[in-house]
Amino acid sequence: MGWEVPATFYGPQGVAVDSSGNVYVADAYNNTIRLITSAGVVTTLSGAAGMLGSADGVGIAARFNGPNSIAVASSGNVYVADTGNNTIRLGQTSSALPPSLGITSLTATPNPAGIGQIVQFVAAASLTNTTISWNFGDGSAAGMGATVTHAFAGSGIFTVTIMATNGTQTASTTVSVSVSGPLVGTGTNSSGSIFSDSFIAAYGSIPMLTNAANPDNLAGVKITAKLNFAKPINNDSFVMGGQLSIPDAFVSNGAKLALIFGNFIEVFTLDQQGKAKSGNDQVSVAIKSKKGVVAAQTSKFSFKLNKDSLQAQLAPFGLANQTISKAPVTISAQIVFANALNIASVSEHYSAKQGKTGNTSK
Repeated sequence: MGWEVPATFYGPQGVAVDSSGNVYVADAYNNTIRLITSAGVVTTLSGAAGMLGSADGVGIAARFNGPNSIAVASSGNVYVADTGNNTIRLGQTSSALPPSLGITSLTATPNPAGIGQIVQFVAAASLTNTTISWNFGDGSAAGMGATVTHAFAGSGIFTVTIMATNGTQTASTTVSVSVSGPLVGTGTNSSGSIFSDSFIAAYGSIPMLTNAANPDNLAGVKITAKLNFAKPINNDSFVMGGQLSIPDAFVSNGAKLALIFGNFIEVFTLDQQGKAKSGNDQVSVAIKSKKGVVAAQTSKFSFKLNKDSLQAQLAPFGLANQTISKAPVTISAQIVFANALNIASVSEHYSAKQGKTGNTSK
């Protein structure tokens, strides 16, 4: 294991332990000798991952070819069976390294992180008289110093490497950082939540969801989109209807309801009748109550967006300015309502005449 997150080995073979409880691993297919300290930190003691050869040296300057077995003597000598080179190699334990090179911990906060979110990396060690450099694993410029910050521009799992060197000897270790894009909205996700920055700005806060780990998939949703390519400014329409779950004792007056598709985000504030209007756009949720009390139910909803500019938002779903007839498309939309995230994927057919109009139909 690495510090707080898994480290990566490739075909580890031999293992030995010194008097201080440090574990030495012959990482055969990486052609390296790895060290796992008693604190659980994994470092590369000698060799360079993926670089085979036969060369004596300190740290990454050494080369191995499929080291298979390893032993540690009480004197501090390390003996390696360098199988691919048909040799026995002699090295020294980590105690022979200057204390200034000992990386005792490495943290990344927050982890997981969101796209564009600032992550702080801290190496705790006696790092005097050394040069500390960081490789963030995303092709960006290296960082320098025991404490650095970095924001990842894309999603994925990034292996971040820290290297400490005093000019003759080098110690290194890694930490993996998981970076994800927003589930709701598009663009940067600097909060680390499932919501994009643009959604949070429109909504005014980060919604507290009861189903964030398992959003509701809406069935039976219908969408009709009409695009005017001849007059693309404020001449498009979008109608969406289906059913939403309403929790027990729900109060519609003042409740927020957000619709998201592509880069489009609109947030409505419902009135006592479950309706709201914003410019030419409107939404309605048919919530039934008895003597002013709402019981848990499933209610019909409808969105009507009129005289909007929606072509850029709908183009990623295949609704482009082209001549096409009854092409199958799938429009994905999200609704945040009543502390729940609802997701709909609606299959439609799209027909259009380039430079004129485009419409969806069943």
